[in-house]
Amino acid sequence: MTSDQDWRDLLEWTIGDRLRKIRRAANANQVEFAEIIQESRESLSKWESGRARPRNAVAIAKRIQLAYGIPAAWTLGVEDDETPGPDGPGVPIVISTPPGTRTLNPLIKSQLLCQLS
Repeated sequence: MTSDQDWRDLLEWTIGDRLRKIRRAANANQVEFAEIIQESRESLSKWESGRARPRNAVAIAKRIQLAYGIPAAWTLGVEDDETPGPDGPGVPIVISTPPGTRTLNPLIKSQLLCQLS
């Protein structure tokens, strides 16, 4: 039998899970999202798949906060509540943004933040 901590460890989101969730919520492909956060698509792909971790995760989280309004603390996984929602890590949030839009409108932003918490 596993302890409560064991199953919580299984549910913990990596920074790659969080980046993928934000990217999908913004309805962006890897190329578009990589441009916005000023990184290469190859690096983003490695982070999302768990094959690597960003060297400067704080800078990336701050870029995401500026572009999308998602708190850097959430992207970094340093908020108090670390338990993911019922959909689990890596499950896309169904929120669409207009094509070519780099920022989320306030309604979409509030929906996203509610689903992320």
